[in-house]
Amino acid sequence: MIRLLSNLLSLLSLVLLLILIGLWVRSYFCGDVWQLRPGPVSDVTPAAPIRGIRDTQTWRRQWSVHSGSGRLQFVRRELQESSVDKAGRTTVPPPQALNDLVPMTRTDRFLNALGFGYFRRDKQPFSRPPVSGWYWGFLVIGLPYWALALATAAAPALWLRRWRRDRTRRRRLALGRCTRCGYDLRTTTGPCPECGMRRSPIAPTRESTLPTQALPS
Repeated sequence: MIRLLSNLLSLLSLVLLLILIGLWVRSYFCGDVWQLRPGPVSDVTPAAPIRGIRDTQTWRRQWSVHSGSGRLQFVRRELQESSVDKAGRTTVPPPQALNDLVPMTRTDRFLNALGFGYFRRDKQPFSRPPVSGWYWGFLVIGLPYWALALATAAAPALWLRRWRRDRTRRRRLALGRCTRCGYDLRTTTGPCPECGMRRSPIAPTRESTLPTQALPS
């Protein structure tokens, strides 16, 4: 059962790896943006942070997935209801598919190294007379495709290593050799004189497992 689950996990990881490689190559020629449906209302605020303003704005959070220039980004925006995007996929030039934001306020959190990225800004008002308004809230998590490919390649690589090890062991066992170092054990008894590996039992053949039948006298 454990071996079956391991093989299934390796197969799923291999399929995911092939999909990631395809998206990785595509990201250098074509940028993709997948907009998800906006979430429920997250907040209702005045239209501007000015006293006396009675108009209000309704806010929603919307997730999107961005692929471009060898990177994958997961973006959550908190924006006015009138600015949400329609759910679906959009094709743009690779650099335009990414949200590479830079800090603008004291509360912004930012990290960018080796293709990994993190940016967070909470929705907040600003007032720069004569302009007043709100900064959208952002959460951007960026991952390079090479890191995703390495992560998904681990399970298939381990499966291939185990398959080659088992194949070598079976072949050496059939030839009467040590399953660890390949030393010829046909003329020796006991453990392998080369590496000390105990002799593996030879798997019974089909003929040896057949029931014997007494011959008539």
